[in-house]
Amino acid sequence: MKNFRINFKLKNISDIEPWSDTIHWYALTDGTLYIQVGNRKIYEYSDFARDFFKCDIKYNDYYLERFVVDFMWIFRFIREPIPKILYENIDKFEDLTDVWKNIYENKSDDIFDEFYFGEYSSLTEWYYMQHTFDSSHLVGGQRIGFFRYGDKIKILWKSYDNAVLENDKNIWTSPNGVHEISWNDFTEEVEDFYWKFRQEMDSRTEYIYKNGLTHAQTDREILLHSNCNNLTSFRHNLDLLFSDDYEKTDFNYILALYEKMRSEINEQEL
Repeated sequence: MKNFRINFKLKNISDIEPWSDTIHWYALTDGTLYIQVGNRKIYEYSDFARDFFKCDIKYNDYYLERFVVDFMWIFRFIREPIPKILYENIDKFEDLTDVWKNIYENKSDDIFDEFYFGEYSSLTEWYYMQHTFDSSHLVGGQRIGFFRYGDKIKILWKSYDNAVLENDKNIWTSPNGVHEISWNDFTEEVEDFYWKFRQEMDSRTEYIYKNGLTHAQTDREILLHSNCNNLTSFRHNLDLLFSDDYEKTDFNYILALYEKMRSEINEQEL
């Protein structure tokens, strides 16, 4: 079994609910999804959560287009290897920022503005915007990040506070974690996922174009056009994983901010 696998299953076309009696391309991506990382699964609902919500669905049940867009957009950044010190401590990064914010929580709002929009914005953007994506469209959704160093990559995931239900039970079977795999294994699986997803979407789009729908309306020409445009865009993002033509990060500046944040934490804790 692979250490990393993206598993999905699209709903049958006849089971997809139309929006205002019409089915668009986005709706055709309705399905379930989970990510296998070692012996754990990201996006797998716990038995307690399924009982709590009275739902039999086991995995992330949403339109896959949302995941594909969020995931593939960060490919332009995660292609670039990061410094060793960041890689070795990346699983502590969010905890570190939380400690920093807790230290200054009673200060003026300017402190938080400085952290998110001022001097520290380059550091927080590098982590939260360029290397991770959230799942805030899901109840208790998780933040997932990818960080490369040499021929390895770490996969991180962390639940939001609203993922905890009654009796401190979590929505997910694996709320938080970090897992390291080879860069080659990562890129091979991502490319394999892309082609499987493309094959599925090409197939259902072609079927509807030829046969139409019995339970909803659709514009066949627009559907065909949307399928081509979206899959071409996804392919472009995928190619960025294998390209050496990417924007370089000023890691001297990022490391300086990182060390400054750690220094300020140490000063306050003394």
